Amino acid sequence: MKFIVTGAAGFIGKDLEQNEIVTHNVLEAMRANGIKRIALEARS
Repeated sequence: MKFIVTGAAGFIGKDLEQNEIVTHNVLEAMRANGIKRIALEARS
């Protein structure tokens, strides 16, 4: 069985861009407030 996804490649760049912006905003807020550590939750 084959699946053909058209136009998906255009969304990947947008996802990466949005993730980069959010990460920058989080790190900038941490810097501005003197926060040096971040806790991440891992789910499986």
